[in-house]
Amino acid sequence: MATSIDLNKTIQEKGHSSFHNDNKSSSTGYNATVSKYVRDVSTMNISTANEYLARLNNFKIFIAKEYGGLTVDGLVARIKEGSLDPYEVLVAVVLTMSKNNHNKGEPDSCKNRY
Repeated sequence: MATSIDLNKTIQEKGHSSFHNDNKSSSTGYNATVSKYVRDVSTMNISTANEYLARLNNFKIFIAKEYGGLTVDGLVARIKEGSLDPYEVLVAVVLTMSKNNHNKGEPDSCKNRY
């Protein structure tokens, strides 16, 4: 039976930037959504959780870059309040992945990291 991963330890070991920040109430602070999701997945399969963590870290970096330092939690909140269109966000992600994969000579695929 798989056990839950220590998210902070895994983040450090894998060289990912943290999903944690002391300023939990800020749109640029804590990413509780990602942390909870990866922790929940890790109870079922640790290697899958590690892969999700790597991909979600790339997504976090993309969101921060494209949306002025916004966190994943901040993005979710803005989508819920209606100030961001989720389809426009998805299109931006896909276009960035496609562009980055093309520049690397790789085929377009959601399996590829951006």
